[in-house]
Amino acid sequence: MVKAMFSKFIAKFVLVFLCVAIVFFTLIPPSLAEKTVDMQELKDLKIALGTYEDGLYKIASSFLMSFLHNYPESSHRTRVFFLLGNCLTKSGQPHKALKVYKSALREIPDLKPADTVRFNYLIYKIYAKINKQKAIERLKYIVSFSGKRKVKTDSAFRAFFTLSKIYFEADKFDKSEVVLTKLLTLSPPSPWKEKALIQKGGLLIKQKKYRETIRILSPFVRNTDLSENDYSNEIFHLWAIANLKSGKYCKAQKSYKKLLEKTVDTPCFEKIIKGYIISFYRCYADENVRSDMFHSLQQKFHKRPSILFQIYSIEGVLYFQDKKYDKSQAILIKALKRFPDHPQVPRLLFLLDQSFKKMKDSRQWEVLLNEIEKNTKFLPESRIVSDFLLGNIYFSQNKYKTALPFYFNVINHKKYREKALEKIVFSYYYLKKFKEAKTNLDIYLLENPLASETPPVLFLEGDLYLREKQTENALKVFYKIINDPKIKKKGVNASWVQKASLEMGKIFFQRKDTKKAKQYFLSVLRHPTFELENEKQAVFYLGLISERERQIDLSESYFQISSTSKEASIRIESLFRLGLLYFSTDYFKEASQQFEIILREFPKKKRWRDLSLLQLAKIKIKSKHPEKADDYLKKIIETTEDKDIKSKAYQLHLKLHGAK
Repeated sequence: MVKAMFSKFIAKFVLVFLCVAIVFFTLIPPSLAEKTVDMQELKDLKIALGTYEDGLYKIASSFLMSFLHNYPESSHRTRVFFLLGNCLTKSGQPHKALKVYKSALREIPDLKPADTVRFNYLIYKIYAKINKQKAIERLKYIVSFSGKRKVKTDSAFRAFFTLSKIYFEADKFDKSEVVLTKLLTLSPPSPWKEKALIQKGGLLIKQKKYRETIRILSPFVRNTDLSENDYSNEIFHLWAIANLKSGKYCKAQKSYKKLLEKTVDTPCFEKIIKGYIISFYRCYADENVRSDMFHSLQQKFHKRPSILFQIYSIEGVLYFQDKKYDKSQAILIKALKRFPDHPQVPRLLFLLDQSFKKMKDSRQWEVLLNEIEKNTKFLPESRIVSDFLLGNIYFSQNKYKTALPFYFNVINHKKYREKALEKIVFSYYYLKKFKEAKTNLDIYLLENPLASETPPVLFLEGDLYLREKQTENALKVFYKIINDPKIKKKGVNASWVQKASLEMGKIFFQRKDTKKAKQYFLSVLRHPTFELENEKQAVFYLGLISERERQIDLSESYFQISSTSKEASIRIESLFRLGLLYFSTDYFKEASQQFEIILREFPKKKRWRDLSLLQLAKIKIKSKHPEKADDYLKKIIETTEDKDIKSKAYQLHLKLHGAK
């Protein structure tokens, strides 16, 4: 009974509670219901953020995707899209991240311009790794959009800088400059403004637009004081460089002076002190003022060897540029002896090499280089350079045998190997050791294939082919020097084209192809060059061709020119053939003069001497002086080693005595 009554009571209580609950929830205002939903939304967002901050990106991406699905109208969607894309990127799913960012741009209504730029910049970063062209297109869009909508955010500014850098590295300087100009029109805050000015100033200096650099940097320089701010110091430095390069030395000097005080312990100090010295030197022409400046700096930095060495080296360079070679040498030698272990010594050695060449004082330079080579205080590279330069001295003096060991000392050092190998090839060639020249040439071309496009090496290759009797290969090489458009684009020195034409002419002359030979020899004469020796050799062969064609007057003119050649073989034969021409036309006096020159100038050329004596004997016979002819014939018979010439002289001697 009691149990039944208790059950009825419970049933009535539950019924009443449900009714009250229904009435209560029916009467709850909508705003309170929304708050309940917001609380769940925030709770879900907090869970997603917690997993993201803990680095659990895969789990976080699941929560974030659920959030976007469950709360399509959430005010937090923009933030969630950013976080989701970042999670996918960090968990190695860039393609999915790309879709998320693109979805955000499509799906979020009234997306703020700054967020539009940010999403696009994140898309660019993914494209930068997978599709460079699309990445560039995305940067272009950001730059255009930011310029129109005046977006001033880090993402926008980074896009401007990145696109500018891409154009710069592709040598599209004008486009790079346009991008930076657009950025500056946005009036970016610090430090973006300073960065933009630095990048644009550096770009303009690269293009040698110094006046334009001064124009864009001047407002900043006028309104800003030098400080510890690296950006402002760098702008002042660029402004000083532009003034220095445009010849406004005194303006540059004032800036460098201020920079010198502020940047003593900074990485760019060495560049600044260099600019300071150059601008001061050019601003003040008085030698005493210049000397005081150098002395003052040397005193100030006497405890800083690297700076002191730089002061000496810049002073030496400036005197060299002003053609004061004696002063330049004195300063540079002082620097070498005081700082033998400085890594920049090799650079000074090359400068000294030029200075001694200008002074034509190879003897003193040779002595100094020998001292450096033996002095262990100098770094190994400095001694290597001294070996290389000693080799060059002996090479220039035609002492190829002496030069070779110095080049071989250098050959295993990568930095100087190419030049040393080239000199070794030419040294063997000039020593007429053609086998060694060819072996080293093959090594040189194997290591430096581009060298095969240079006329000196090509010419040497062609000449070695000729000596190996590979005439067709030689023709191909000489033809390449004359006609290859790739070589012509590199500005081939006309003398090499002329030399190749001369060799082509000789080959066709030996083949008795007179037409082609004459064509190449005449092209030698038409070339705009100061290599007169090549012309004289071409003229000699044209004389031989004219002689074959029995154009006596023309051949005489040619041989008269070629008889002044410095090449002994060309001069001797030209003189001899002139003598024969004059003899054949009974100009005995002129003929005798040619043969006598041969006897006087080339006494050791036995065959030509004997042939000239024989011709002089014939002249004396024809001019009715048989006794003098006999003297020439006796001399030939007594001294000649040529059996054929001796036989001819003996027969003429017998004939002469029979006539008596």
